[in-house]
This record gives sequence, C-alpha cells and structure tokens, in this order.
Amino acid sequence: MGNTSFDAPLYRIPGLTASADLTLLQHRFVIVSASEQVNVAGVAASAIGVLQNKPNTGQAAEVVAAGVSNVIASAAITAGTDLATAANGKVAAATAGQNVVGKAIQAASNDDDIISALIFFATSAAANFSASLSSTPSSFILRESSRISSRSSSLNSAIINLQVWPLLRPVSSSQVRPQPCRLDRSATLFPRPAS
Repeated sequence: MGNTSFDAPLYRIPGLTASADLTLLQHRFVIVSASEQVNVAGVAASAIGVLQNKPNTGQAAEVVAAGVSNVIASAAITAGTDLATAANGKVAAATAGQNVVGKAIQAASNDDDIISALIFFATSAAANFSASLSSTPSSFILRESSRISSRSSSLNSAIINLQVWPLLRPVSSSQVRPQPCRLDRSATLFPRPAS
C-alpha cells in the first residue's frame, strides 16, 4: 500500500459495549445489536460507526460515528470513493441503493489494507441521498429562513427559537425534553465588514 493511515475522530458514541468477542475486529464498522451493544456489521449494513478498540464480550466499545478513522478494505478501493460496509465490518465501494457510510481518503490495493476514511452517518447512495435532502430537516430550515427574512432585514439581528434534541444517545421518549436555544445580536453569524 505505501500510505500511512491516520485518524481524527470528531464524535465517539459513549456507553456502548461489545455484544460478542470483537478483539480481532478493530477498525471495522459496527451495528447496534441490542440496547447499547454493538457487533460487527455485515454487507450493506446501516452501521453506526467504526470500532476503535478491541473489546471482548461485555467490555466497553469505543465507536467513532463521525470524523476520520482507519478502516479495513475488503478489496481495492480508489481514493475519493463512497464507501459501504462489506462482510465482517470491512469497507467496499458503495453501489446504487447501498448505505454510504464514508468516503475513502486513501486508496487500498488489497483486501485487509488499512486506509483512512471520512466517516459519516449512513445514508442511501446516489439518488436516494438526494431525495433525503428534501425531507423534514431541510423544509424546517427553509421555513425558518423565510420566517427570519420576514421579521428582520439582517440575519445578525434575528432572534431564532430552536429546539435542540439529543442526536446520538438513544433515550426513552419520557426522557426527551427539547431545550430552547436563543440566537440573538450578540451571536454574530455574519460579521460586518470593517469600515
């Protein structure tokens, strides 16, 4: 291979344990197998992230859900290719309809090559990904943008009430309490040019 792989995790999912012996499966994609437990992902799985350590059954599993991580290739991969999970938590080039779990930063020449990849939340490949962009979150953003524009001549003076929800840690519906977040003039989004 010749490349030196690297990682730069942005978010690790706390509180997970291994539901099986994962001691030989470091740098493989994992799925949720039971409440707060993970196991190695299979082909085209909707993985939650990449295993960073080597836990045995019941031990803490360090899983990176976003950022740059080392991953194990299942075959030759070109740098810049969208990735999907392959057998045994490895990665392969994503094909139409598969969940895209990352993008190769480095090329792989062979099975079992360790490469660096940008990891992100699983999305459907190609056309399915474009369709998902027009779902509720985007329409919410457009609706809020219109509301701000109609009330304010400048985004810097707008006051926005947002609801912040927990994103990655599953909780029961009785524990979910939206927290208001206020953005006002003191939080300048677009600084004014110096005169």
